[in-house]
Amino acid sequence: MPNEFHATYEHGVLKLDAPLSLPEQARVTGLVLGVETPNGVDTAAAKLSDADFEQLLDDFSVHGCQSLPADFSRDDIYSDHD
Repeated sequence: MPNEFHATYEHGVLKLDAPLSLPEQARVTGLVLGVETPNGVDTAAAKLSDADFEQLLDDFSVHGCQSLPADFSRDDIYSDHD
């Protein structure tokens, strides 16, 4: 259940910009995708190692879905369009 939110980090605590629609005492898992500092955007926080990125893909992948055929191409998508 994805739920995007924005927060400010102050003194070791994330302070949400707006309340979330969650039950009390709900535990959540977060992933920092970018950091906006008062001086601009710090892209260093958004960089992941290849291994960490692969792990995130594995963590967020939908298991039990069939893979696309090995010969799948753009032509398969656009073949019925003019």
